[in-house]
Amino acid sequence: MADMDDRAKPINIFFIVLRVGIGGLFIISGTMKILDPLKFLAAIETFHLLPYSIAYIVAYFLPWVETISGLALILNKGQKSALIILTTLITIFIIALVLSWGRGLDIVCGCFGHPKSLKTNYPLILIRNFAILTVLILILTRNKRRSL
Repeated sequence: MADMDDRAKPINIFFIVLRVGIGGLFIISGTMKILDPLKFLAAIETFHLLPYSIAYIVAYFLPWVETISGLALILNKGQKSALIILTTLITIFIIALVLSWGRGLDIVCGCFGHPKSLKTNYPLILIRNFAILTVLILILTRNKRRSL
């Protein structure tokens, strides 16, 4: 029985690192938006997907959801809810990226400040966001298996 526990430790540590890392990523991203909601509002507007009144609400509300969800992951409190929320948010963002790319828009992601170049690097942004989505799904499915 001790052999099973010894083998499980590296996997558990790996998933703790993933959980804390992704939680920290969302805390940083959310906090940057909280500190400058008007810059985030301007980034949302570059997507041309929401009316201004809705974009305004999103710019002030969404960063708090990201930050609190990231904190929940790190603190291991309300983890399932946080994972579902963040997975949904990143999926919506990926869809918004694909729609914007398809329409030929030059958008500002708004996740970690404004990029230095003016041309949107859609492949790079999509790869980054699919990687984040993959980590969220890995943690979520790991938690589901452990609760069975």
